[in-house]
Amino acid sequence: MWKVTAKSDTEAEILLYDVISDFEDEEWGVINAKGLISKIKALGNIQNITLRINSVGGDVFEAQAMYNYLKSLPANITVRIDGLAASAA
Repeated sequence: MWKVTAKSDTEAEILLYDVISDFEDEEWGVINAKGLISKIKALGNIQNITLRINSVGGDVFEAQAMYNYLKSLPANITVRIDGLAASAA
């Protein structure tokens, strides 16, 4: 499972609780960089993001694209490892 949720006009939470892949399938919980980035952009001017991770990892190239995008944001990002952050996660 993964989802991006606005908690307020300036705060968001990202749950990354599944495999990182080069394809996206929300029904199966698979996430890719394009899907994550589009959902974050749709939130608008977010100032604080909490990223919660419980993932076995996956595709290192997709994970690197996600990381680079998140790092480029002007928002403050807090990462919480809720279970496992293995491999690409």
